Amino acid sequence: GFANLEVNAFKMFNDCVTTLIEERASMTLPEILKLQTVLTNFALKCYPTRFDYVTHTLGTCCALIEKMDNEQTSSADTTEQIETLLSAPLSTLALQVLEIAPYSKLMTYLPWNNWRQVALNLMKSVVSSRKPLEDTDQIG
Repeated sequence: GFANLEVNAFKMFNDCVTTLIEERASMTLPEILKLQTVLTNFALKCYPTRFDYVTHTLGTCCALIEKMDNEQTSSADTTEQIETLLSAPLSTLALQVLEIAPYSKLMTYLPWNNWRQVALNLMKSVVSSRKPLEDTDQIG
């Protein structure tokens, strides 16, 4: 029924994004990351409990970044888009982002100041979630 249609919506959107990236070889890395950020936001909004969707989009971004040359991966536009991508799940997932392996991997592509900003955004999301931190396992 209806639930089955919902599951297919993410897959359909993901398939469209994948096809677009494959067919438009002229797309820059920041443009590709922006598309993946939109897909991540869609997953978070429509499927807030589906970590696998967020893991998939972030993992795809890691794979795409690894294929690019250093000039593209270290550009200011790429850095800005990675920071935006990493900030996207914070309001929904807060500390749970640390359970998503590609999240940590994407952090490694950021210069220190941007890394620090994402960490600050993470802490702000934890505080605004008002969920108590009950043990050290919650923070890594």
